[in-house]
Amino acid sequence: MKQVSILFFTVLIFSFQLTMAQGRRGGREKLSTEERAQRQTTFMKDSLNLTDEQLAVVQEVNLKYAKEREGLMQKDIPRQEKMYDMETLEIKREKELKKILDKEQFKKLKAMEERRRAKFRERLQERMRNDDNQNRRRSRTNKGTEG
Repeated sequence: MKQVSILFFTVLIFSFQLTMAQGRRGGREKLSTEERAQRQTTFMKDSLNLTDEQLAVVQEVNLKYAKEREGLMQKDIPRQEKMYDMETLEIKREKELKKILDKEQFKKLKAMEERRRAKFRERLQERMRNDDNQNRRRSRTNKGTEG
């Protein structure tokens, strides 16, 4: 179960990362799989100071897994199974990236991902608290208007 939640947060973090790369705009544009992979690669290039050789291979890896994630998201399978498959994809992607990046780059990548996960968890918890508070208010309002 812990692995499933880690996968879920990882996928959401990468989605969040791509959203943040777009900037804070009112509406979100729908990016193609290729555009998402390109943005992820650009982010990694800037953050990890990738060499030209690394950049080319990282782009291929990011595109490969972006396509696989997209295909998986389109599948009509139970959520738990989908999350497990996403985690498996992320583990495979990490193994490939570990072969491409040097130790410091990989360590930095893992640290950035963990920070994003932590921020995402905080936002998710805040959203859940807000939703819970709104539900309590609605419940009290409904009780006051009944009978």
